[in-house]
Formats: sequence, C-alpha cells, structure tokens
Amino acid sequence: MVVRFRVDRGFGGILVFWLSGAFSLCLGQVVISELMYHPPSGSGFEGSELEFVEIYNAGENAVDLSGAYFNDGIVFTFPDASSLDPGEFLVIVSNTAAFQERYSGVSASGEYEGQLDNSGERVQLLDASGQLLFVVDYRDSSPWPSEADGAGKSLVLRDPSLLPSDEDDYSAWRASSEELGSPARPEPSLDIVQVVINEVLTHTDLPLVDAIELHNPTGETAEIGGWYLSDQYENPKKYRIPNGSSVSPDGYFVVDEIAFGVGETGFSLNSHGEPLWLFSADENGNLTGYSYGVEFGASDNGVSFGRYVLSTGETEMVALSERTLGSENVEPLRGEIVVSEIYYDPSAGGYEYIELLNTSGENVRLYDIENPANTWRINGLAFDFPSGLTLQPNQMAVVTQVEPSVFREYYGPLEGVMVLGPYAGALDNAGERISLQKPDSPDLVDGQVFVPYIDVDVVDYNDKAPWPVSQQEGACIERVDLVGFGRDADSWALSYCEQGSPGWVRGMSYEVWKRAWFSDEDLQLVELTVPTSDFDEDGEANLWEYATGGSGRISLVGINQTNPEGGGFEMSVRRSLYPSDVVWNLWFSDALGDSGLWEERENEAEAITRTLLGDGSELIVFKGEIIGEASFFRLGLSLEN
Repeated sequence: MVVRFRVDRGFGGILVFWLSGAFSLCLGQVVISELMYHPPSGSGFEGSELEFVEIYNAGENAVDLSGAYFNDGIVFTFPDASSLDPGEFLVIVSNTAAFQERYSGVSASGEYEGQLDNSGERVQLLDASGQLLFVVDYRDSSPWPSEADGAGKSLVLRDPSLLPSDEDDYSAWRASSEELGSPARPEPSLDIVQVVINEVLTHTDLPLVDAIELHNPTGETAEIGGWYLSDQYENPKKYRIPNGSSVSPDGYFVVDEIAFGVGETGFSLNSHGEPLWLFSADENGNLTGYSYGVEFGASDNGVSFGRYVLSTGETEMVALSERTLGSENVEPLRGEIVVSEIYYDPSAGGYEYIELLNTSGENVRLYDIENPANTWRINGLAFDFPSGLTLQPNQMAVVTQVEPSVFREYYGPLEGVMVLGPYAGALDNAGERISLQKPDSPDLVDGQVFVPYIDVDVVDYNDKAPWPVSQQEGACIERVDLVGFGRDADSWALSYCEQGSPGWVRGMSYEVWKRAWFSDEDLQLVELTVPTSDFDEDGEANLWEYATGGSGRISLVGINQTNPEGGGFEMSVRRSLYPSDVVWNLWFSDALGDSGLWEERENEAEAITRTLLGDGSELIVFKGEIIGEASFFRLGLSLEN
C-alpha cells in the first residue's frame, strides 16, 4: 500500500512523503539553498553557462523528488527514482560541461532549460502533483546583496532550517562567503562583525575632500585593521585600513581621500556614481570572506550619500540633507519637485501618467540654465522634458502616455497643470524604479562630453505589499506624505479615485488647487481667484468648489437639509478628501437674518457619518437633535490660518 501524507509548513512548503522503500512517513523539508544567478564569465564559458541552483534536505527523513519540477524562472523535471537524503545537497545547472570545468569534482544532478534572470525573478520548486515545495523571488538591488549580482558570489539561504517569512524575504538571504559560491556543500559561517558603509562624500571642491564613513551597527567592537576599501569588486585590495584600527559598538570610522587616494593602489570616488566595497581581512592582508557593497549615483557638490533605513527594514544609499561624517545620519535630502501620483495600471478607458508637484515655493527651471539643451528627465520612462520649461510654485506637471489634448479631454481642462507627453514606453504593472533627474554641469570623460544626472525624487513602486495593493481592476497610487521619502511604501496609498486624480494631491492647500485649475491668465485676475470669489459665477464661492471637489469651473450639488421623522435634523454634503486646510463648522440659530444669533454647534463629530464616493470625495451627513428654539442650521467653511 502507498500512503500519501501532506504537511503545511506555514510558507507554502507542502511536502509529500511516500511509505515505500527507503522513505518513511515523517516530516522533512526541502529548500532552495543557493542560487548562482549572475556568475562571472570564466574557464572559457559565458557567465550564463555557469549558473546553478542548489537544493538541500534540511529535514530528518529522505524525500522522494521523482517528478518534482521547476516551472517558473527555469524549466526542469526530476527523473523517476530521484531522492534526497537528510542533510544532502544536489545541484542542477545551466551547462554541465561549464559547471564541471569551474567546480571540479562537484557532480550536477541535471541540466535545466532557460536562464536565471540577472535582474531577479521568481523561482519555484513543486512536487509531482503540483504542490509548492519552496519559492524565492530574488532581486538584484538593495536590500538584496549586490555581491551576488555579477560580482562573483552566489545568493545563499542564511539558515536552511528556518523558512523565510515570504518568498521575497530578503533578510533570509546573503551573499556567499566564498567566491563563486559553495555548490553541493554547507556554506561556511562568518564569525565577523559586519561593519557597513554608512556615508560617502563623492563630489567636493577644496578644502572639502571626498570621504568614506564606516559604521558598526552591532554591540561588539569590530577589529577592522587590515580590511580593504575598493571601487572595484574584482580588485579588492586597493586601500588597506591600518592595522590596529577598530570601530566601537554603534561607532563610526571615517577615512578621506588624502588616505585612500594615494599610492599605486589608491583610488578616487567618481562624482558621477559607481559602486564602493568593503572587504574583511586579517592583519596579514588575507581576505576572510565578508564584503559589503553600496552603489551611488551623481550628486550635487558637497552633498553626501548616506545609509537610510526604510519602514520595511530595507536600506538605501540616498542623498542626505546635510553631511554627518562621524555621526548618525540625518534625514534624506528632499527634492524641490516630488512625484505625487503614479497611474501605472489603468483600468479600461484610463491612461497611464505620472504626476509631479513643485513643493519648493520657487520657480524651478527644468533644464540646466548654463546648458539649456540639457533638460530634466524621468529615468524608467526614457522621457526627456522639452526645452525651456519652468514649473512654478505649487504647480503640477503630468507626464502621460497619450497626447496632452486626449488627456485633457478625458480628465478635464486642468488649466494650470503642465501636461506633457506622450512617452514611448510603459510603466511596469509589476513595479519598477522611477527616477526624476536633473542634469549637472557637463564633464569631459575620456575626451567626450558627459552629462551627469542627479536624482531629484525616486520611487520604487511595487504591486505587492507593503506597497498599496488594489483589489480591483487597475492600480493608481498617490503620495500621502509630500515630505516623506519617496522610496518608502509608507509614503504611498491607493488613489481615492478609481481613474486617478490629476490636479489633486493628498494634503493639498488652496494655493495648490488654485494653481491647478486656473490658467496663468486667470491668476492675473487676483480678485476673482481668491477663496471668497465666484470665478465661474455659479453662485458658489471658489472655496466651496475647492472643498467639495470641484474645479472652480464646474457647479456642484450643494447642501441638502432634511428633518427626519421624530424630530432632529440631517444635513448632507459632498466633501473632497484632498484638502488639508479646510475647516468645516456646523452653526445653528433660532431665526434667519440679522435678528438671528448664529452659534457653532459643538460635539457634532460623533454625529457625522461618511460614505466614500470613489471620485476623491465623500458624502458626509451631519445628524443631531434640535436644541431649544434652534430651527435653522448651516455649514460654514473657512481656511486654516
């Protein structure tokens, strides 16, 4: 008799065991323990031919892998009678001859079809019945270890006995201790205090000089004498930290270009951007297996990059609001223009777009003043802004995939919004990095003119948590914190509007609304665009239009007041969800006109009900009892300050 037994391990790790032959009916665990997804070329073979995937049985019983298969990322099916004993490894490879040339004496259990994606992808192992055994969704960018992305190391599971919390749980993985990985054998442990590169100053003019700051985030002193710093992973021994050097618990260690830039092996930091590496070594200069790498882009003169921890625990190297060499990093530098909305997966009839907002209070020229042909761009869309554009204070710009006239016809006039496009590409529905960049002064590189581009605002959006995930068709996200860090998922939420909300920004002010919905010519008519005026002459003040979700040119339904059975009152009105500076007041009186004394109704918050309308507004209903002689009620609107 054959008995089939299934155990759910809480990670989708559903394991199948057979009561026959050498296999016993008890718990086991099969994991993907190592991925060499972007190996360096060598031994006469291209890097892609030297890939491998290692599988490990971390359980106490043998596991039958007959018919088990990979179908996502690579394609491979284990033949009949395939098994994996407790504590045993097996390796499948891209090219058997290439693998055996590089890893002499290590046997491959099979050759798969396809290639592991150097940019990252989902790789899953299933049993013969299609039940998931293990899955990993790796990436080639921080917080995943960059050393595994073509730099010579593999991606290894830190502890095969502990299942990752999720398929993209980066904290469960690290770069291999050894160059080229350790296929079909245990990964050597690292008993080294893991110091990190914490701040880098790369663009300086004398008397300021480039500098590198190391940080020890642990509670144990780090002895770093003999360690190396280098701008090339393949050439680690460029600058050797003097013997006897150490970093105290939670301490810092700073070295500047006067030290690391001298001698035959000295190097300089590229102000246009490059990687930087830290390598552990003993006092004799022998590498001991730990490495830590960062990558930075171009920066403004005197602006340093620092290690910043996101709400998810991930780390990024970002431009800092001030230099903090030798001490704790400060908040990131906030760009004068921010990405305020991304409609990356439009539902039927909608159009992709990215919305930008000038939060600086100053005019921002979207080009290099001294080199006007060098304009701002959106990296990720391959979109260059046209020449000569200036974004005014509080003004928005929308970059869309269709002609501006088509966009305005669909979303309304948006008189004061700069609508640009179309762009040739498309926003990735699965997520990608979008970088708003400005040009720096041109440099000569190898005799050629090179224009560095500096990140102004960056968003690494995704269609998976912790980024906001839509349960409906389409996906549009909008920034909920204009001063928050754009790469942090906590700064974003799903749009209030099912088709996006160009011209509206979470937490906006009347000044932002006015700049979006009135043209430059309109704004010259100051007396008609103030809150108390009625620009479109529909009987409703501009403030009312703003507070209820209008454009200043469209009349909206006003207040509806009823007296329900049993006395009391109900007053309903549509209210926009976007303004941050509107104050609503409920007033009552015993008479109309000059003879009535209007008083503010207190403690009405508990009596308000709200219903989202899906268009960026809500229906609010004020309910209450009539007190004394009060027979008349009205809503009052004002702006804060």
